[in-house]
Amino acid sequence: MKRILLSLSCLLLLVACRNNSLRVSPREDAPIGNQVIQQVLPGQGPVEAPGHGKELWFAIGAMTGVPGVNANGVAQGHYLEDGTSIVTIQLNVEQAPEGSYYEAWLVPSAEGERMSIGHLRTPFGDVRHQLKFIEETDIRGFAAVRVTKELDDGNPAASPPVAEGFLKVRER
Repeated sequence: MKRILLSLSCLLLLVACRNNSLRVSPREDAPIGNQVIQQVLPGQGPVEAPGHGKELWFAIGAMTGVPGVNANGVAQGHYLEDGTSIVTIQLNVEQAPEGSYYEAWLVPSAEGERMSIGHLRTPFGDVRHQLKFIEETDIRGFAAVRVTKELDDGNPAASPPVAEGFLKVRER
């Protein structure tokens, strides 16, 4: 029950910030311990990403652990005027054991292949994991985000999820 209340509280705070402009200053060159994963956050006016244009689509969802896994967080998806998609995930989950990592996947709303969007990182070496995916692809057909714990063995097949969230489209 506490997890549900926390997830709802985070979601309400994020929804309260809408119909505003975006301020993003990339810091791709920052060292791992200092790297900041920027969110596409609204300010005054329409949401716009410098170099990518206006936001045409926005979806957000609370992330929770599957039964037996203590995890929580939030995932956001954006589709921008120039055809670029941005997905950010912030997930609190125990550190992956040595020789394994967490991988994020977008799951389609209809039939189709899920898409890997990368490995989550923990810049502080604790339970706080994050990911920023930015690519010229259309993510609007994806309805869910799943995170799996993968062995670093070169096998491309996905393991069962440890956390998941459903992206809900929001008007801004």
